Amino acid sequence: MARDWKLPYAAAVAGVQHAATYPAAAIAGRTLVAVGAAPALVAYSAGWDEIAQPLGDGELSVGIRSATGGETALTWDRPSGAPTAPRGLAGWVESRNDLGPVHAGSVASYPNSITYSGQLALTPVTTAVDGCRVYVAISTVGEPPTWAPVFPGALTVDETVVVTGLGSESVRLVVASGVVAAGEHQLVITNVPAVQLQIAVWAMEPVGDPPEEPPPAETAIEAENRLQGVAKSVWDIVGAGSMTIQGYATSTHVPRGQALSLKVHSPAASWNGTVYRLGYYGGAGARPVDTVNGPQTTQPAGTVDPTTLMGSCSNWSINATWTPASTLTPGVYIIKISRNDNAALSSHIGPFVVTDPNRKASIAVRLSDSTWQAYNHAGTNPADLLNGRSIYGTGSATGFDFSQATRARAVSYDRPLVTRQHLPQTSFWNAEYPLIRWLERLGYDVDYLSCAQVDADPSLLLGRDAVISSGHDEYWSAGMRDAHVAAHDHATQASNLVILSGNEAFWRIRWSGDRRTFDCWKDSHDGQLNPTGLYSGTWQDTRSFNPDRRPASLLNGQRFRLNGISSYPMGATAAHASSPLWRSTTVAGLTGSDVWTSPAGIVGFEADEPADMIPSEAPSGLIRLSQITHTVSGMLSDDDGNIYSLSGPYTHAITAYRSPTTGAVVFAAGTVQYAWGLDEVHDRHPGGTLVSPVLQQALTNLLADLGQVPPAYPFPSGLVRPTPAPLASYGFPAIADTTPPSAPTGLQATPGQTQIALTWTAATDNVGVASYDVLRDGTVVATGVTATAYTFTGLASATSYTLAVRARDAAGNIGALASITASTSAPDPTIPGAYATLTQLHDHLGRTPANARQLLLRASRAVDQVILCAIYDPTDPATIAALREAVLEQIAVGLEQGDVTGSGGRKGGGFSFGKISVSPKAAEDRAAKVGDLWSSAWAILQQAGLTGHGPMQR
Repeated sequence: MARDWKLPYAAAVAGVQHAATYPAAAIAGRTLVAVGAAPALVAYSAGWDEIAQPLGDGELSVGIRSATGGETALTWDRPSGAPTAPRGLAGWVESRNDLGPVHAGSVASYPNSITYSGQLALTPVTTAVDGCRVYVAISTVGEPPTWAPVFPGALTVDETVVVTGLGSESVRLVVASGVVAAGEHQLVITNVPAVQLQIAVWAMEPVGDPPEEPPPAETAIEAENRLQGVAKSVWDIVGAGSMTIQGYATSTHVPRGQALSLKVHSPAASWNGTVYRLGYYGGAGARPVDTVNGPQTTQPAGTVDPTTLMGSCSNWSINATWTPASTLTPGVYIIKISRNDNAALSSHIGPFVVTDPNRKASIAVRLSDSTWQAYNHAGTNPADLLNGRSIYGTGSATGFDFSQATRARAVSYDRPLVTRQHLPQTSFWNAEYPLIRWLERLGYDVDYLSCAQVDADPSLLLGRDAVISSGHDEYWSAGMRDAHVAAHDHATQASNLVILSGNEAFWRIRWSGDRRTFDCWKDSHDGQLNPTGLYSGTWQDTRSFNPDRRPASLLNGQRFRLNGISSYPMGATAAHASSPLWRSTTVAGLTGSDVWTSPAGIVGFEADEPADMIPSEAPSGLIRLSQITHTVSGMLSDDDGNIYSLSGPYTHAITAYRSPTTGAVVFAAGTVQYAWGLDEVHDRHPGGTLVSPVLQQALTNLLADLGQVPPAYPFPSGLVRPTPAPLASYGFPAIADTTPPSAPTGLQATPGQTQIALTWTAATDNVGVASYDVLRDGTVVATGVTATAYTFTGLASATSYTLAVRARDAAGNIGALASITASTSAPDPTIPGAYATLTQLHDHLGRTPANARQLLLRASRAVDQVILCAIYDPTDPATIAALREAVLEQIAVGLEQGDVTGSGGRKGGGFSFGKISVSPKAAEDRAAKVGDLWSSAWAILQQAGLTGHGPMQR
C-alpha cells in the first residue's frame, strides 16, 4: 500500500504545452495525482479530472485520474479560450495504489491568500473515513523568497519544485500530504511568506488491500500479458499514417533470432521505430519490446508490371533490420516508425508474425494478410503512395474507386500497406485485432501464422486443438485450402477448424515462388479463363472455365452470400437453447417463441449463409447452432460469386460438423465481425456497446470443448469458466471409429515354476480401450481381459514362452501386439516347507497378511505325521506369490504308489512339511487316510478362493 512513483517537473522554457514523461508506465487501476502551477491558466489532457484551480498571479491546478494502464506521460495544456499559454510551469505527479475517490466536501481552493504573520490558518478538513490522505499544495508566482512552509504533524512535504529563469514569472510549488484518522483536522501552516499564495486542499479516501499477487502463469501468453503495455494513443496511428514516412518488412513472418529487413521511405529526416507486440496487456493493447533506427532515405519509384498492372516497391533499399530476441513471446507485431524531426509524423510497418519454430501452441490463429494485400492500393511513387492500384480498382489521397476497368490482376507484398486508409473494413484492425485481444486477455496457449507460411508448410496446422481463421479471409491459394483440409482429415494429428470469418476461401490465388506476390485475375468477373491458362476466379464458380471447382462450403459449411458493407444482428431461438455452445448464456434459457439477438454489426461487414441452403454442397452432418433471417436489398451474391446486387431473404446461421473419420470439428461463425462481440477496441466502431457476453461465453465454451479451457486467473468476471462438454452432446452424427488402439507398453513378466504373471501399461485409443487379448506363443489364450494384468498357468517348468497382449476398442479395432519373452523356473531340488501355523508364516514373510486364515486338518500322526495348513489371502500379491505353490502344488505327500507328487521325489523318500518330518509308511497303512485328507483339504481351499487345483489322485 504505497506510492509507485513520483515525478517533479520544472519547465523553465515557455511553451503552450508541457509534457511530463512518467518514470514508468502507469498501471491500470492506479490513482494518479497531479499538481501544476504556472503564471497563466492551466488545463489537463483528456482523461483527467481537474478538482481544484485557485487563481492568483497564476493558477494552481489539481488533477486526478484513474489509470487505464500504459499511460506514459501527462500533458499540461492551455485551456480553450485562455488568453495566454502556461509558459513556464512547476508540476508534480504521483502514482499510488492506496487511493480511492476524492473525499466528499474535502476540496478547498484559496486564491490570492495573503498572510503577514508567517502563519496561515486554513479551514479545518473533516474526514468521515479513517485513513484518508490529506493533500495541501501551495504555489507562488514572481521572484519568490526562499521559504519552506511547515505543515501540521500529520503532513510531510512530498516535493518542492522551483522554476526560475523567466524573470517575474518564476514559480515555486510545494506539495505536502499525510494520512489522518476520521475527524476534524486543523490546517495551520507556518513559515509562509507575506506574498500572494495559491493554495489547494483535498483529501483522498483509502482503498482496501491491493489484490494478492497472481498465481504463477499457466501459459506463456498469460505471463506475457501480465507485463505492462502502453496506451493505444502511444502506439497506434490514424489510417495509414503519414505519407511522409512509409515502409514495409520483407517478410510476413520472422523466427526468433533471425533478422527481418525493413525498407523505409523517409525523405525529410532520419527515423526511429518502436517495435510493439500486440495483445491485451490490461487493455492497453500493445507492449513495446525493442527499438530500431534508420537514416533519412528517399526511395526510388517502384515498378508496374505491364501485363497485370501490379505495383511493386521491391527495388527499395534495405535501410534497417530488426532481429527479435530469442526470449520474445511469439505473436503479432508492428513497428511504429516516426520521423526524428517530428514524432507526430509516423506510420506502421506490419502487422507481421514472430514465430518459435521449435514449438506449436495448442491454438493457431492464421492471419488474413492475403486479403489485406488484395485491397492494398499503395502505388509506386514514394511521393504519392496512396495513388495506386489494387485488384479492386484505384486509390488516391482522397478515396478509392472500385473499378473493373482499372484494377490490377496481381498483388505485391513489397510495398507499404495502406488498406486501412480508405478500406478499414478489410484491414487487420477491423475484426482480427479484437480477436487477438480476447484470446490473449484470457491467456490461451496461442501462436500466429501468415498465409504464406501455411501455403509453404501445411504441417504447421497439424495437431492443434484449434486452427482459427479470423476477420475478412477472402483470398486462399490451393496450398492454403489443401493445408486446412489435410489438418481436418489427418489420421493421427487432426485439428479442429474454427472459422471466425466471413467471405472466406472465396477467391483462388496463385503464389509466386517466393510468396511475395500472387496472381488473381478474377476470371469470374471476366467470364473467361485468363491468358495464363491457370484459373484464378472464385473457388465456387460453376462455369466450365473453372476446372477445379472446390466451393468453400464443402470445407467450412458456409457459402458467401451477403456483400458489404452490411450490418445486421446475429440471432438464435429456443431451438438452439440446448446446444452446449450456449451453456451459461441467455440463449440457454430461451423457450417457446423467444429470440436472442446480438448487437447490430456482428453479422457484417460481409457474411455467409449456411451451406445446407444448397444441400448437395454441404458437408455431411452439418448442424445449425443459430439462425436468423433478414430481408436484404441489393447486397446478395449469386452462386458463382460474380454478381453482388441481388435482393431477397438472407439467412445467417452458425454451423458446425464433425469429420466422420477423424472426429475433428469445423465450426463456422459465417461472418467477418464475430470478434466485434468479443472486444470493443477495433476500427469502424459505430459507438455504443458491441461486446456481447453471450458471444464471449459461446466462444469460450467451444474452445473448452475442443480441448482448451483458459487459465483460471485472468478469467473475466461475469462469464463462467467452462467445464468441457463432450462433442457428442452437440448432436453430431455418430462417428465411425476406424482408429485402432495403441500397443500396450511397459510389459513385465514375473515367472514361477508353472505360471507367469504378466502386467502392462494401458493402451490408448481415440475413443477408449474396451479390452485386451492375451496370447502365448502366438495362440490367443484369453479375450475380454479388462485389467492390465494376466497370469498364465499350467505351464511347463524351465520353459521359455513368448507372451503377448493387444488392445481392442468398442468399434472392434485391434491394436498392435506388444510381446515379451519369459521362462518358468526349474523345480526346486528340495521340497519347500509349508507353514503349519500363522507364526511360521509371519516368520517367513516378515508380516501376517490381513486376511490370512489357517486351515488345519489332522490325520493320524501314527499313520502319516501330516498337518495340512493352508494360509491364504486372495487380495495380497505377496501371499499368492509366496504361498500358492507351497500350499497347493508343492505339498509332497507319499501316495500308495510311493512317489512324491509335485516334488519330483522318489517313493520311499522322506520329506519335511513345515517343521514336521514325514516318513512314508507302508501303502496299506496310510492309503485311505491320506486320500481322505487331500479330498477334504481341496474342498476347503476351493471354498477359500484358491481355485485351479484339483485334489491329488490316488
